[in-house]
Amino acid sequence: MKNFLRNLFGIRQQRRSLPVTIAPKICASIVRDGVKIKLAQSFDDEVWEWLVLCGWRVCIVRNDRRHYVQLPMDAITASQSR
Repeated sequence: MKNFLRNLFGIRQQRRSLPVTIAPKICASIVRDGVKIKLAQSFDDEVWEWLVLCGWRVCIVRNDRRHYVQLPMDAITASQSR
């Protein structure tokens, strides 16, 4: 009922972005603007700092109910091989 009323009156609040964390490990999920990638490899600290500046964050929320487009695990390695 609460959700219905919030949608009806347009009083939804945007959630704040996830905090910056240390470089993610293998099989961690990173998110940015509705896109989610599960990592197949780890990153250097330098690469992770660049990704953080671009807006990527580690998804640390256990039961995250946000809706994401899930990219395949090899999406990063496929783009690096081009």
